[in-house]
Amino acid sequence: MARKQKRLTKKELRQDPLVKTMTETQLWLEKNGKALLIGVFAGVVIFFGINLFRNMQASNEGDAAMAYFEAAALLASNQEEVAIASLDSVAQSYRGQTGGHNALLELAELHLRNGDAELAYESFLQLRNRAGRDRLLKITAMDGMAASLEDLERFDEAAAIYDEIVRYDRNGFAIPLALYKAGRCYSLAGNAGMARQRFERILDEYDGSIVNRDAEREIALLDLAG
Repeated sequence: MARKQKRLTKKELRQDPLVKTMTETQLWLEKNGKALLIGVFAGVVIFFGINLFRNMQASNEGDAAMAYFEAAALLASNQEEVAIASLDSVAQSYRGQTGGHNALLELAELHLRNGDAELAYESFLQLRNRAGRDRLLKITAMDGMAASLEDLERFDEAAAIYDEIVRYDRNGFAIPLALYKAGRCYSLAGNAGMARQRFERILDEYDGSIVNRDAEREIALLDLAG
């Protein structure tokens, strides 16, 4: 004969840990359930918002790349005036995208090749300001700024920017060439002492770099100039 189970009293039910926990949870939900639902809803909105933003970014990157290639094609087909206007439009319309950066870089280099160093400097400056955390892009822009200043024969200012590249470059790949360019600009500005320091640093710290022989030649020329 089956054993008759003992029926729990109301007092015992209230004291049972599982029943107690369920009761407390129910009371908490009744009190805070609305806030919980709002929190969950907000989390869902944020999640979908982030995904939407990422998709929009990807879409914008694609649009920027296409616009840049179209402008570059105009340049390749010798439609320079139209290409310049198109590159400028892409650079301004897609400031946060790679295509916009490429367009601005192409525009700056085009101005420099055409002998318009002032416009080149302004374009390279814009590129540096837009580079954000992209260290390579920022170094490229600063190098262009300095080259533009060299064309304008503002050698002290150019040298200062090359020195800035030396301080900024954590990886060190740009340092030897930047030191050489800084030394050359200081030499052209008539500051032989500063020029020698840069050339000697190349020989002391970057043995085997591509500019070692150039640095040695510059030091020899400084010695001859006495």
